[in-house]
Amino acid sequence: MAATRQAVLLPNEGAPATMTPEVRGGKGLHLAELVNLGLPVPPFFTIPTGISRAFNEHHAFPKRFWNHLDRGIEELERQTGRMLGDPLNPLLVSVRSGAPVSMPGMMDTFLNVGLTKDSRPGLIAMGGRRFARDVFKRHREQHRVYQHMNYANTEAGNAEMLPGYHYELIEAAVAVIYSWYSERAIAYRKENGISGWVGTAVNVQAMVYGNLDDRSGTGVVFSSDPLTGETGMVGEWLKRAQGEDIVSGSRTPQPIADLKSLLPDVYDQLNGHVETLADSFGAPVDVEFTVESGKLYILQARKAKLAPRAAATIAVRRQWSGELSHEQAVESLSGRDVRTLRQLSFSDDALAANQRNLIGFGLSASPGATVGVLARTSDGAKRLAEEGKKVVLYRPDTSPSDLPGMLVSSAIVTDAGGSTCHAAVVARAHGIPAVVGVKSSQLSRLASGDTVSVDANSGNVYLGEIPLDCEVRTKEVNIFLKWVNRYNPVPEIDFSLLDQRFSVNQFANDFYLASMMEKEAFGSPLEPRATMVRQGIVKEVADVFAVYLTVAVAGELRYSGGYHYDGSPRLVERLIARFGTSRGSTILDRCCSQESARRVIEEEGLGAGIEFASLASSIFSERWLGSNVGGRAWAEIASTLHAYLNREMSAEVFVDHVFDLQHNGGRLFDKHDAVSARTDERALRIQLDWKKKASSTAELVKSLHDALLGGWSRRTPRPETLGYEVDALFRDGVRLGIW
Repeated sequence: MAATRQAVLLPNEGAPATMTPEVRGGKGLHLAELVNLGLPVPPFFTIPTGISRAFNEHHAFPKRFWNHLDRGIEELERQTGRMLGDPLNPLLVSVRSGAPVSMPGMMDTFLNVGLTKDSRPGLIAMGGRRFARDVFKRHREQHRVYQHMNYANTEAGNAEMLPGYHYELIEAAVAVIYSWYSERAIAYRKENGISGWVGTAVNVQAMVYGNLDDRSGTGVVFSSDPLTGETGMVGEWLKRAQGEDIVSGSRTPQPIADLKSLLPDVYDQLNGHVETLADSFGAPVDVEFTVESGKLYILQARKAKLAPRAAATIAVRRQWSGELSHEQAVESLSGRDVRTLRQLSFSDDALAANQRNLIGFGLSASPGATVGVLARTSDGAKRLAEEGKKVVLYRPDTSPSDLPGMLVSSAIVTDAGGSTCHAAVVARAHGIPAVVGVKSSQLSRLASGDTVSVDANSGNVYLGEIPLDCEVRTKEVNIFLKWVNRYNPVPEIDFSLLDQRFSVNQFANDFYLASMMEKEAFGSPLEPRATMVRQGIVKEVADVFAVYLTVAVAGELRYSGGYHYDGSPRLVERLIARFGTSRGSTILDRCCSQESARRVIEEEGLGAGIEFASLASSIFSERWLGSNVGGRAWAEIASTLHAYLNREMSAEVFVDHVFDLQHNGGRLFDKHDAVSARTDERALRIQLDWKKKASSTAELVKSLHDALLGGWSRRTPRPETLGYEVDALFRDGVRLGIW
């Protein structure tokens, strides 16, 4: 099978507008990039995200779907020399999701699609009877997932006239699209602040067979160790297996060194491709690959999900090498990762004293340490967590259906799996300690509710409670945490800021001009001062916007208890219990108000603000009756607030994003009288356009000057131009000839 150009079939193929994850999905975009790098990628085509959105809305595919499908299969057949449905030379395909952002294991994947009973002779000729039996077995097991035949029937019109293999392809595409709306996918998006409005792409790719013979296999490798950050290819592989075997964790893989022993040329090729990809991405990558009879194929590449310690180590070393500023290094880790770095562990003395209680050991898949009560099912983990207990989820292996229990657990332990299985990826992404591939007969005999101590730094599991009293930090981690305290101070929700009015227009001038001046002051005597001015402006504006969004969201949430809201009653019950008021006579009055939310957040601090923003984002993402309350726009506002408060978004990115936010009725800045009456939305739009177009400080200031001379609008007086510090810095830069 030749590695030729991809069959990506989109309107205006190759146009820059289509080369985005919002159109192609992250996986489809990365596959196209792999092809452009000249890597051996099995031929594929991408059904764009717009098809998913249209199908969800109308329960029918638009006409362009059928064009994508027909042209795509035709191109795959041309490139592979195989035919879909051909009994002697069958083309089988994989059908995978392609979300705009990484959602590992959350959506369905189907392999060997297009298989029929008539395909057996062709499979036997390809790899023998053992191979054919294995492919048919896998096909039977996955076929149970197809649940949406009626929609495919309706859309196809004469679906009964379609060949079985073609109809199965439609089934698989529909099932992938529907998995975007599955309970586990929705839970993952809510946990990670991912919008559910964009839908998913679907990637159809010619199968390559890691289960073909003894010189075949599949694996996942990283360009840097995902636990420590040390540079160099690490990973795992399985002989005679397909991709889902290793990702699911149902089998425990072997170290990638085994591939080097068996197929040294393939190992060297893979190492070279991984280095190329790390350079291209500008970050550590994880790479899925398959070897078919000694020939290497790259199936997927993306930025690696690193453990917080590894991410901090890499960030510090990149700063030392000059690739990142201190602030950029700090911003490369989420707030959740930073909190994980600060967690305690077990001391060596405590572990030595508890050696007799060691009941299992395995592979550290996500570092950390915790003590908790054992849960043997995802539902059991959720129940124990609701009772306020720390939970250790113990499973033979994990699947996406276990996600709700995984997200509420303090640690995850599995009998099977390696460092690239589903449990490992999810755990590292969420900073949850995890031990996989555990060898233990005692652990399996424990009952739910038994207390265990999990040392995921070493991969050991102990019976009973061990004190958490020791800081385990490398030199790089200690340096990183010092930078965090200096360059990324904790966000604040200071309601007293609303006692004074502020001008959004002046904020926009100050914010963008200060950023431009700092950039141009590099290497000049004004550089330290420019940096201080910019940092001060960013902090000031972020603090104001954080409290403003909080009260705006609280005001809109008032309606979630009334007739407009048609979502989960449980969410509203939580809202009323935590941030409601008992003074109102109706549920609208009791649900939430700016006053009641302010009272709780002022009393409990930032943690309550984070909880409030997360709850609001979930409520706004649900169904609202009518178009003028809640919904998509407010979900975006609340999720932006949550990302900033939870330190998953830097202050600078937060401020820049808030300027562009709109609610259902227009501009965001009309929800509280703290916003100056002189703030002008029309002028703000003009300012944001200037920011995009200006290439220098002088150019941006000229635009401001011209607008001030001509007035901002017919309706309002000119707003303030610049704050004192920004204005003074600009004048001094003019005097020194910097601008």
